[in-house]
Amino acid sequence: MCKKTLEEKEVKIPVIGKDGISEMVEAIEAGKMNASKAQNPYDIGYLSVNRQKEQLMETKLKKEL
Repeated sequence: MCKKTLEEKEVKIPVIGKDGISEMVEAIEAGKMNASKAQNPYDIGYLSVNRQKEQLMETKLKKEL
């Protein structure tokens, strides 16, 4: 893991993880990591498909006009 290498080399830079897994939460609480971001795969997929649908509908309407 990147965090371990940074600690070994004593590099002090902000570290941000992803998905809020328990190991990351523990590292934040211990002061070894600055933040973690969560992702929502359902919404990512839903929003992507919904936007594609909107674009297809716009194209269809333009062709009909």
